[in-house]
Amino acid sequence: MMDNILITVGSDEKIDIVSIGVNSVLAKVDTGADTSSIWVSQVQETGEGLQIVFFGPSSPLYSGKVFTIAKDYKVTRVANSFGAKESRYKIKLLIKIKGKSVRTNFTLSDRSSKPYPILLGRSLLSDNFVVDVSQRVVKG
Repeated sequence: MMDNILITVGSDEKIDIVSIGVNSVLAKVDTGADTSSIWVSQVQETGEGLQIVFFGPSSPLYSGKVFTIAKDYKVTRVANSFGAKESRYKIKLLIKIKGKSVRTNFTLSDRSSKPYPILLGRSLLSDNFVVDVSQRVVKG
């Protein structure tokens, strides 16, 4: 039996979001966050499911395209970066990081004021990746 080999990631990484066809998105690796988070500018629950517009008009990743998640979503309570509890939608997305494809949970949030449109949390990292904070995509 072959052991699961952990892939080393840095404090930020470029990822592909296979589920929505967006490549080379800069993401912050955050071992202090439990769940990963992705920037959405619009989210609405309808009879068809969750209607989502990823990123915002100020982002070069923004397309304005509405994606529908029919069934695979939940509402969850999370502590934001200030420790306050808030309700957020949670969906599963297939991403590719350092050549490894992983289907993982993302909470949907307004990250327009954050330097990274995506945050990668512990639930994604656990059993898949090890973090070396000396490695960075963005230098500074």
